[in-house]
Amino acid sequence: MEAKKQALNNEFKKVLLPLFLLVFFMSCGETNTKKNISETSTKTTSTKLPVKKLEVKTFQNENGWGYDIFRNGKRYIHQPSKPAVGGTNGFDTKLQAQKFGELVVYKIEKGIIPPTVSIMEVDSIIDRYK
Repeated sequence: MEAKKQALNNEFKKVLLPLFLLVFFMSCGETNTKKNISETSTKTTSTKLPVKKLEVKTFQNENGWGYDIFRNGKRYIHQPSKPAVGGTNGFDTKLQAQKFGELVVYKIEKGIIPPTVSIMEVDSIIDRYK
């Protein structure tokens, strides 16, 4: 009898518990993703929800140029250095920082949350706006 109990307990741990945890975490993730996308969308189809205005402002610091993205007048993203590259170096010019901030705003408006960027996108903007 004790051996059956132990075997059943082991089977539960091997199969049912991981399955339960997988379903649980997947359902939590879906809710959060939908919530984040709807909270950061700048366009809305409902007249009940306010339009969320996104604005890019550049700034210069000791490492170069960076940008802030404001959402309804409040700072939403602060980026003092080139993203995706690593390190603390900012953009070389104000125009590079502005264009990169505009790319991030575009991604947010399209529902790409978080608005991740690639090294190739960074290099492309740097090359284009020297």
